[in-house]
Amino acid sequence: MKAQILWIVLLFSVSTTSVLAQEHSQSNKPELQVHPLMKYYTILEKSQGHHNAFKIANDSYQLNSVEQQAWSGESWISYQKRENTYQSGKRVESRGYSISEAGSGWVLNKIDNYTYENGLLTLSIFQEIFENEPVYQERTLITYQTSAGMTLPISTIFQYWDETEEDWSNEDRTNIQVENGVIVGGSYDEWINDEWVETDQFTFEEVDGDLVETTIVYDFEIEEWINYQQIVYSNITADDLFDEFNQSIDQIDDGTLFLSFTILPDYTSYEWMETGESGIWVATERQVTTLSTELEYGAETALMTSIEYISGESEEWIPAFEVLVGYNENNRPAGLSFYLDADESESVDLQKVYSESYQYSSNDLLEMVLKFGSLDIIDSFKITSDDQAIARTLLSWSDVTTSINLEEQPLGFRLNAAYPNPFNPSTVIPFQMATASDVNIQVFDMLGRNVATLVDEFRPAGEHTVRFDGSGLSSGVYMIKMVSPGLQQTRSVTLLK
Repeated sequence: MKAQILWIVLLFSVSTTSVLAQEHSQSNKPELQVHPLMKYYTILEKSQGHHNAFKIANDSYQLNSVEQQAWSGESWISYQKRENTYQSGKRVESRGYSISEAGSGWVLNKIDNYTYENGLLTLSIFQEIFENEPVYQERTLITYQTSAGMTLPISTIFQYWDETEEDWSNEDRTNIQVENGVIVGGSYDEWINDEWVETDQFTFEEVDGDLVETTIVYDFEIEEWINYQQIVYSNITADDLFDEFNQSIDQIDDGTLFLSFTILPDYTSYEWMETGESGIWVATERQVTTLSTELEYGAETALMTSIEYISGESEEWIPAFEVLVGYNENNRPAGLSFYLDADESESVDLQKVYSESYQYSSNDLLEMVLKFGSLDIIDSFKITSDDQAIARTLLSWSDVTTSINLEEQPLGFRLNAAYPNPFNPSTVIPFQMATASDVNIQVFDMLGRNVATLVDEFRPAGEHTVRFDGSGLSSGVYMIKMVSPGLQQTRSVTLLK
């Protein structure tokens, strides 16, 4: 797990530098993509559903659902949620729902499926719902290698669904170079004219106690590799960096900003500037973290992290934004406040425009995130008010020793999630009966044609399973429909050959 934790710092440092250092950028320089490793990390974390920064540091609990609500002025209004299904401690399905208008019910709009081999994520598929039918959007394929006792990803391929060809099409690929169990570099490829074209290369190297990441990009106009960016993490080794991230990494399905702004070790980012026949690395951005005496939301200690950039006129470090994070007596996050120059005046006097407060259950699990203010850069910034939150996130957990998946409730009529899903060539479909009765389970393709009848008989009360064999069918999405007295329920499965 150690080497899977660096991704977020790479994404954040790359993306902010491209925005804040425009005055140092060269107009003819190729555009650097969002760091490809971040894509892999995001999918990996979503598949695991483990949220260590906001839960007890063990695997005794799993996140069942995350619900987003907004304050209407009189009451809390739900508008979005995620529900997760687990098997053997791994999240195999995540369903996204939304409410389009007040008074209406939840509408399914997203389905994410994850497949594992030997406990490692190898395939993820993302679908959206159009006209009540799941439609492919993207998928990711991951391969691994074991080096020095550590199993690390060496290739991650991202694909999108081509509706015209009705098949998956390559988009980009990340290749990772591993030596002695440590990631030392890698490359980024794009799929161009039916072949992989390498566009970026990156390396990690420890230099005089610092960890240096260097990225070069291929300039297709001059047909040469050129320096692009360096990020220097001071006084930290690669192992220390991975360990630090492993202790604090978190993702709460768009429920909090904590992930983006609190786990980055301090760094300085440089861009390559051509000077005559040579060039130099020019500092463009840095992060500085200090202890703070500002304590909010009951925090006992606090850290202030400032992201600063070099002003083109004064050549001085100017703060772009600051993040204040407070911690309680258990060293758990108590709250986060975001400070910004809302007037874009390059003033050092930043204003608080947004904040979050974290509330925990008796089991020390994060159960609510209260949000004050707005970070919507399309509209004007709203100065945060500590009187009334404008939104909140509700999290529901379960004990993995007593709960198999989110749908485990007192026995009723239910069609549960198939496993594996996606599958090849067969998958097992669990279902349960509250009382003995007739039950019919059929499989339909996306055109509504019946391709199999799995169950059509009287079954006793209890939990049952049936196997769906797709050996004679083509790859695609199939709908499993269960009909029993008083119940009609449908789930999707994906056959990949």
